[in-house]
Amino acid sequence: MGNNWLIREYGADDVLIRKELSVAGSYIKPFPLKAELVAEDFPLWDRGGIPANIEAEILRLERTGEIQSYYDLMTHTYEHKIGGYPSFCQSGVDPGDDFEFVFQISSDPKINLNVVDGGSLMFWKNNTTGTWAIYYDFY
Repeated sequence: MGNNWLIREYGADDVLIRKELSVAGSYIKPFPLKAELVAEDFPLWDRGGIPANIEAEILRLERTGEIQSYYDLMTHTYEHKIGGYPSFCQSGVDPGDDFEFVFQISSDPKINLNVVDGGSLMFWKNNTTGTWAIYYDFY
């Protein structure tokens, strides 16, 4: 992931290690995030991640007029998230075999965070090796 990122994983009984990350003059403000369950989060239609058989069925439903678009059936959450599917602005990426999408940090005016141009930071973890991958995406 590079030398400028730090991800720590903790078990239920582990003691959290506080890392001082303050930067003099930083414009990013601390802000608590409140988690809430989103029962249905699906991949974006034109950004990758939809299995070919599901894509074919949706195209069939559109051709027959049963639906107008993919979004008649599916929803997607674009904000900060844990789990679900990444919110690609451009065409999606696949970090490779055994990587699972874990979380996303999105541009947020409440904390003065803008990922280049309204984008997001996306994090995957490899289920076999335990390594992390990061991708940033923006408009």
